[in-house]
Amino acid sequence: MRFMVMVKATQESEAGVMPSEELLAAMGRYNEELVKAGIDAEPIIRRAIKRCGLMHGENFKKQCADPTNSVDFKDAFLGDDTKVGPQSFHMSDIKADHDNVTVDFHYCALVSAWKKLGFSDETCALLCDMAMDGDRGIAEAMGLTPPPYGRLARNLIQAGENLADHLTHFYLFFMPDFARAAYAATPWFAETPA
Repeated sequence: MRFMVMVKATQESEAGVMPSEELLAAMGRYNEELVKAGIDAEPIIRRAIKRCGLMHGENFKKQCADPTNSVDFKDAFLGDDTKVGPQSFHMSDIKADHDNVTVDFHYCALVSAWKKLGFSDETCALLCDMAMDGDRGIAEAMGLTPPPYGRLARNLIQAGENLADHLTHFYLFFMPDFARAAYAATPWFAETPA
């Protein structure tokens, strides 16, 4: 099955203004409906998001006097505190030197919209990773690639966060049911004949 979603460009979208939480929620519901219909939309969505990131990355690269300088990249990508990114993601402590950009993020409109829809942490993590394909596209277009140990560290951090989420959900939301008296005499697995 093939499908295409087209959205009319607006002055806001062309200026890079973040979509509203309502639109972000609608995007999440759209993905959810595709999954319910048995359509694996993840590869298609990932490719589309990465292509968008590559286009933005090329534009950012043109704005940089020296694309290998992280200070130029920060100025093109984030601007100052009045720009869309720092305001939309409640960024603070934005620092850059020639080789690094560091930012503290305090909010994500995407995650907020998905949580309001009741998406699980696992679904939100998947959608976040899919959204990050845009960032990966920007980095690729800029010629910024993390070294092998940087990718390993990123993957380990994501794996640790995923593990912590699963443990939290097990012990806080699932396990308490088994501590209830109503379940005390109920076996976890059906008896099997020897």
